[in-house]
Amino acid sequence: MKQHIIVQGDVLLRPYAGAVPVTASVPADPRYAGLVLAEGEETGYAHFVQGPARLIEATASSPRLLVIDANDALDAAQAILRHALSGAVEAPAKHPSQPLQPGVYEVTLQVEERVGRVTD
Repeated sequence: MKQHIIVQGDVLLRPYAGAVPVTASVPADPRYAGLVLAEGEETGYAHFVQGPARLIEATASSPRLLVIDANDALDAAQAILRHALSGAVEAPAKHPSQPLQPGVYEVTLQVEERVGRVTD
């Protein structure tokens, strides 16, 4: 299956065709039973991936990457992008869960800028 661009809230996953560096993967976060891509400081909600996946932090020559491993036909596990509080309960339909196709994705976080007036 062909990979597509995936957007979930502030998280953007784009298919990546470059070389994947041979470095240690980020461990899963036990609070979410998955790999955390972004976590809200104020809300406590997180965007995370559960299933056969590896997260590789950015290096000088490579962006932050999410590697979704191809699952065996006998293995029902599939990687899923979720949004929830501590992995327990899914968030409202605003950020529904999305299945992820095997392949390599560049992980980009969209940053919200707040412009305001500074007073002394």
